[in-house]
Amino acid sequence: FASLDPKRRGKDFVSMPIFFEADDTEHKGEKSHFLLDWFYDDRPMKDCIPLIVSKIIERKITRLYVERNTEECIEMLLTDKLHEQGYYSCVIEEVYSTEPKDRRIMSAEGEIKSRMIFPKFGIYAPSHPIGNALQNVYGYTYNGKVLHDDAPDSLALYARRFLMNSQAKLAEISIFSR
Repeated sequence: FASLDPKRRGKDFVSMPIFFEADDTEHKGEKSHFLLDWFYDDRPMKDCIPLIVSKIIERKITRLYVERNTEECIEMLLTDKLHEQGYYSCVIEEVYSTEPKDRRIMSAEGEIKSRMIFPKFGIYAPSHPIGNALQNVYGYTYNGKVLHDDAPDSLALYARRFLMNSQAKLAEISIFSR
């Protein structure tokens, strides 16, 4: 599973954390999501598309959740490129979010901390894409402006689609007499 926060402008990063789901030995009955890889790049979006396609194929991603924050339809673009490569196993969903980024991150914080498993801090150098992304996650704060919030935002996007939705239960309707 993966989520993609495309680059909109200037100093933003394209952020696509990639996870695999496995049983959690500490919390029986729950699934944890372990970070497998992370595409984290500050190049223009058009330069990143072929790299994202390669990463989807390499990691055999079957479900990708994409934030629609640009004029382009990233879903169609990626689907076309994947099909050109003969890869048909990835279902891509696109969502447009109107909620402010900091609120999205805050509402997903519990799921990120409790059900996402990350490598030990320091295993990846800050110059490595995973190390750079994790440094921006660990350094994120709700107080003031953060230079790069793309990594925590892509985690919030992932949590909302693959963790919070899986826990959602529909309210039961009951009929009672007055």
